[in-house]
Amino acid sequence: AVEFVKRWSKACHRDPNAWDQNLFKSILHSGGRRGRSSAPTAAKPGNPRLQPMFTTSEGRQLMVGVLPVSLFASGHTHFVSRMAHLMHTTPYMVHTTFQYGGAQ
Repeated sequence: AVEFVKRWSKACHRDPNAWDQNLFKSILHSGGRRGRSSAPTAAKPGNPRLQPMFTTSEGRQLMVGVLPVSLFASGHTHFVSRMAHLMHTTPYMVHTTFQYGGAQ
C-alpha cells in the first residue's frame, strides 16, 4: 500500500488542481508495475469482497474492496438516513460530508 500511496501523493503534487479522487482512481486502475488498465481478476479465496487491483514493483498485490455503508458511513447515510441507528450498529467511522439543508 505504501508504494501506491507514494504514487498518489506524487501525482497530487504534480497537478495540485486535479481532483485527488480522480488521481487515486487513475493510479489504481493503471495496475501498478504492469502499466496497464487492470480489471479485477479474481476475488481472494474466502473473501469475495476483495479484488487485486494494483501490483507493486515487487509483485505484491494491493487488495481493494467495498466497505459496508452502515459501518463506514457518509454524512448523509449517518446523519440523515440514520442507517447505523436503524440497523442497531455503531459505525467504525463517519465521513462528514457536507449536507445541504436548503438554508439560505
